[in-house]
Amino acid sequence: MKPRCPYCNHVMTATLEERFWAKIEMEPNSGCFIWMGKRKPNGYGIFNWDGKPGYAHRFAYQLTKGPIPSGLALDHLCRLRPCANAAHLEAVSQRENLLRGDTLTAFHATKTHCKHGHTLADAYVRKRGWRTCRTCVRIKNARGHPPRRQQTHCKHGHSLADAYVYRGIHHCRPCQRERTRQYLARHSQ
Repeated sequence: MKPRCPYCNHVMTATLEERFWAKIEMEPNSGCFIWMGKRKPNGYGIFNWDGKPGYAHRFAYQLTKGPIPSGLALDHLCRLRPCANAAHLEAVSQRENLLRGDTLTAFHATKTHCKHGHTLADAYVRKRGWRTCRTCVRIKNARGHPPRRQQTHCKHGHSLADAYVYRGIHHCRPCQRERTRQYLARHSQ
């Protein structure tokens, strides 16, 4: 019995591999196998197999090299997203894939100096991997913070002598009463 299309139920005559290779065009200079079928807006080729769409380069890798190791992503060594040549694909970690590409992560990882010209060789590394220049942090901390001016009145002119303090901020009681009255008027209807 011949296989049938899961969408329109017509008899499929070409095998899965034949359908795949029919949509490949060889680029003679680079050796890339350019996907000529449907593509996503980001440039990756789309190919239907096992009844659902998937990336064409992933199918090519699995067809020629076997399953993709779990936890790894495929990196295009040729930097062309429509390329489906398995020889141009390498299974690497997601971080390595981002660092090799033209991404913001790769851009920041290659920086050697901060925006003020200080070296990032001894930078602080934050929890999420961000680097902060030690020299800039030292300069900022040496400046200190200007003393906070003590407020005596709120922006509406009420005295803050009888204000309550919440999380270090003085709250004017008459202004708070007015906000509460307006809130209740809006929500009581």
